[in-house]
Amino acid sequence: MKVPEARILIYAALFCLTAGCGRLKSDHPQAGENTSDSLQNRSGIIHYADSITGISGQLDKEASLNYTQKDSSFRVTKYSSNGIPLLYIKDSKSNEYEKVEERYFLKNGQLVLYALESKRFDGSGTVRRDYYRNGVLFYSESKQGMKDDELHVIPFKENKTETAMAPDLQRLKDALEQNNEFDLYFDSIADYPQARYLVLSSGGINAYKTAILLEKEDDFTHKLSSDPEKFKGQKLELKWKMRNGEAVYISGRLR
Repeated sequence: MKVPEARILIYAALFCLTAGCGRLKSDHPQAGENTSDSLQNRSGIIHYADSITGISGQLDKEASLNYTQKDSSFRVTKYSSNGIPLLYIKDSKSNEYEKVEERYFLKNGQLVLYALESKRFDGSGTVRRDYYRNGVLFYSESKQGMKDDELHVIPFKENKTETAMAPDLQRLKDALEQNNEFDLYFDSIADYPQARYLVLSSGGINAYKTAILLEKEDDFTHKLSSDPEKFKGQKLELKWKMRNGEAVYISGRLR
């Protein structure tokens, strides 16, 4: 297939996803109603989520800084098309969990699927899916296993007694845009044998912090490192890029 033809097919598929071209007949009684709208039942929602995941490499991508708080850390990645968010991914780690990945699939600005996969240091894991119709949870399922290969074969079970809280999408946006609790200020310059970092903090007892790798020193970072106490708590305007999951400093100035 020629490259232009491949691009046409990709954009056509994306248009159908965002405009709602797909139509499936509901085959799940849990959906509650027999409708032609594919996002009214679980199978249609999973198909939509798989399609978004499949074309994620063609979507606009935006990543947040890596935030740490006590013994945990996380970052947020947003995938969008023409400025419209289709998928948020939150990757977390802590002393309890080796990895937690949360995926938030959206259609027309509304959450349709929340999918969580967690893995503990002992190898056990959990998979959870919460399905939403018109922004309201209508079905939840999960499964647990002691090993990754077990999770692939264990069937999902309905969460009949659990009440899931609606995911806070605004908090994901705040993490990406460094607003509210993620509004960070200069804290320090951290020197290690192999690397140097510019450290930002939100301040307070349970402060969020982030570290930006300083590969080279310019006039601004030299000014900060020469008298860090003078600038502690001041707002910085920074440009940075993500490389291999790490924020790397480009330039900066006092705001």
